[in-house]
Amino acid sequence: MLTRLPRKIIEAEAIYRRVAKIRNRTLGAEHPDTLGSVNNLANALLMQSQFIEAETLFVETLEGRRRTLGEDHPGTLATMQNLAVCLMHQRRYADAELLLQKALASLRRVLGEEHPLTMTTAANLRRVLIIPRCSINAPLLRFFLV
Repeated sequence: MLTRLPRKIIEAEAIYRRVAKIRNRTLGAEHPDTLGSVNNLANALLMQSQFIEAETLFVETLEGRRRTLGEDHPGTLATMQNLAVCLMHQRRYADAELLLQKALASLRRVLGEEHPLTMTTAANLRRVLIIPRCSINAPLLRFFLV
């Protein structure tokens, strides 16, 4: 089953690329559905460790969502959290921490403390605060990056 996962991710990437291209052409680059497709594509790339392209797409999506949905919209905040995770995988912990702190403050205010996105963002903030203090070969670090 695990051997099939990478193939499924590659298939998903191809689908997300196609959908994002079509939506961009038909709906425009700033349409929420287009931005959602680009965010999905970035997540597929992140799962394949294609961090540079994923980061570029997350930044593009975040900027578009800020303009169209607003700074405190849950979609904007979810993309901010996704970008932070991408930065964590690149060991850019300080940048990730700043994004996660900002997202978490807004999520607590907008969605509440017990919302799944708020809780996920809080967990990722805890991870980014712990990981830099771990040895690169520490089992704890591998646990947090899974």
